[in-house]
Amino acid sequence: MKKEMAKGLLCMALVGSVLFVATGHTIASANEPVKIQPVAPKDEVRIQPVVEKISKEFLEKVKGASGKLPCIVLLEDSTDDNAYEELEKKIGKFETTSKYDEIGIEGFAAELTKEQILVLKDLDLVSYIESDEVVFVS
Repeated sequence: MKKEMAKGLLCMALVGSVLFVATGHTIASANEPVKIQPVAPKDEVRIQPVVEKISKEFLEKVKGASGKLPCIVLLEDSTDDNAYEELEKKIGKFETTSKYDEIGIEGFAAELTKEQILVLKDLDLVSYIESDEVVFVS
């Protein structure tokens, strides 16, 4: 009886895993904060990991920096030249090396000082900051 029950539970777990992966849903770790995002009234609810504006690793790198760091800064809303002028008023002068204004991705790449990055991470306009560097997959 216990073997049949164990086989049944294993079978259900495998089927559930296949369905879970096939639908493209992701799962958050039990140690990560999450936000619950309603989709529509009386519809499904999506639970997504909360993404910090700046990774812990990059924040440590920033705090130890003495010069400028190449960064990618993603913004919440669509941007125009006035948005960059407003940012310069808040963080000081900077030159962008690239601007991103595609659907769903708004932002820029620039070399910024530690102080500029620390101010940017607290602005509502900024959604994410990361190091602008080449990444290899092994």
